[in-house]
Amino acid sequence: MRKPKTTIVKAYAKMWPRAVFDIKDKGKLLRDVLDLLDQPGVYVLYRDDQPYYVGSATRLIDRLHKHANVTKDRYYNFWNYFSAFIEGGPFS
Repeated sequence: MRKPKTTIVKAYAKMWPRAVFDIKDKGKLLRDVLDLLDQPGVYVLYRDDQPYYVGSATRLIDRLHKHANVTKDRYYNFWNYFSAFIEGGPFS
């Protein structure tokens, strides 16, 4: 029996604007991506095109939403784009 292969990243959102957390009427694509972020992974906050902060979370959407909308968050004022990488798992 073959050992299942593993992948490090199963999905990602790269260089998305912070403004996605402000959109009231979310289209299907945006809803699908935000639903995908309801998983564990790592993220990068960018100031323009420069990485500013790297973090990890068990629910990426919660952590990114906090960084984007909680004014007392230490990174609130310092980023305008993010990338998120969803943790992979075994696949056959």
